[in-house]
Order: sequence, then C-alpha cells, then structure tokens
Amino acid sequence: MKVLTKLLTIRIVINIADSFFYMASIWMLSGGKEGTIYTAIAVTLFTLPDLLIFLIGPIVDRINPKKILLWTSIVQVVVQALVIFFIINEQRVIILPFIFVSALLSNITYPIEEVMIPKIVEGNKIVLANGLFSFSYKTLDIVINSLSAFLLLWLSFKNMYLLTIFFFLLAIIFDSKNSIKI
Repeated sequence: MKVLTKLLTIRIVINIADSFFYMASIWMLSGGKEGTIYTAIAVTLFTLPDLLIFLIGPIVDRINPKKILLWTSIVQVVVQALVIFFIINEQRVIILPFIFVSALLSNITYPIEEVMIPKIVEGNKIVLANGLFSFSYKTLDIVINSLSAFLLLWLSFKNMYLLTIFFFLLAIIFDSKNSIKI
C-alpha cells in the first residue's frame, strides 16, 4: 500500500498542476475581442487528447512507465516555461499548441496508471486502488479548479503558471525519489 500511496501522491500533484494550467489558460484566453474563439479553441485542445488516448497504450506497453511518468513532468515544466515566455511577450495566441501538448502529456499518465497499479497492488485490491485514484481525481478537479479561480483573482497569469511549474517540479522530485519498481 505504501507504493500505491507514492504513486497516488505523484498523480495528485500532477493533477493540481494540470488544474492550475487549465484554469489559467482558459481565463487568460477569454479576455479581449477574440476571447470567445480562443477559449473555444483552447477547450477543444484540452479535450482532443481524450480522443487520442487509445494510441498511447501501445507506447506505454513498450517503455518503462515510471520513466514515462517522470519525463512527462519534465516536458511539462518546459511547456509551462514557454507559456510564461509567450505571455510576457504578449503573444497569448501562441500558447494554443502548448495547451494541446500539455493536455496530451497529462492524458498519458492515465494509461501509465493502468499498467502500474496491477504491478504494485494485489489482485483483489486493484478495484479498490482504481476507485481511489478515480475518486481522488474527480474530487480534486472540483476543489482545485475552484481554488484556481480564487487564486487567479489575486495572482497574475504568469504567477499561476509559475505555480504550475512548482507543482510539476514537485512531481519530478517525488517521482525521482520514489522506489516504485516496475
């Protein structure tokens, strides 16, 4: 159960970062004359990876899932840094492709869990573990998205993205220090 808790902690930290990124991006793009169209494009880019998730399974089966989990967080930090760069340079529209990349990287973690959970949990507890992860995500999405909205009232978009980077770095630290053997 200790290893499952480590994996869940990593996923919760990633989920917090994802929620912060989602809310900051939607709010930032919704301003201005073209806000409606940019918001619609952003929502589409955030959800498009859900349709492509079936393509990720074969990749996860061939590569060490622990490494994929670590590298998705590392790439997320780079993506967030690039987003901040473009916001500082007032090129908000350019972040749209990065929204897709970020959402795709986040979606990769779900098949990784499907591979990892059966390897770290006894057979009769897999359903419980999957339920725990699912409940945690749904609950956190509601809570963190609400918290993000309040944070955006006090923080700038840039600071929200910096907070996102912090959580992805935290996930990297947790992932690199964990002893999950796959």
